[in-house]
Amino acid sequence: MIVPNPVNLNDNLIYTLNLSNSGSPAENVVVTDSLPAGADYLSSTVELAPPAGSPTCTFETNSRIVTCALGMMPPSGRATIGITTRPTVAGTLTNSARVEATPADPDTSNNSVTLNTLVSAAPPICGNSNCDTGEDAMNCPA
Repeated sequence: MIVPNPVNLNDNLIYTLNLSNSGSPAENVVVTDSLPAGADYLSSTVELAPPAGSPTCTFETNSRIVTCALGMMPPSGRATIGITTRPTVAGTLTNSARVEATPADPDTSNNSVTLNTLVSAAPPICGNSNCDTGEDAMNCPA
């Protein structure tokens, strides 16, 4: 899930990854999320249900990858990962994430996701000198 979508340039954009384990216990569960160029990483959160261990997320600046080590997920276990970013360019941002664990999941069809977000140039800020006169004034409320 992406909130909001579309998003304005320089507003916070949160990628939410919802995981569930409908099979046998999964160990060494790791989620990797490849953040798009044009989105600055701000923070990440992890919630596990039922709570277990101490999940961690790290961000590697050069590769732009968020890695979340969740540890073990029992059958019917759930995890929610929130990754907060800030778009720095207008256009379409493409974000991809995947999950891996041991033993390997026999059904890998639902282990990855790719989502697109439309980033719009921010609307003019009314009341400043750019909006008071000229073309930008048409975009400001009366």
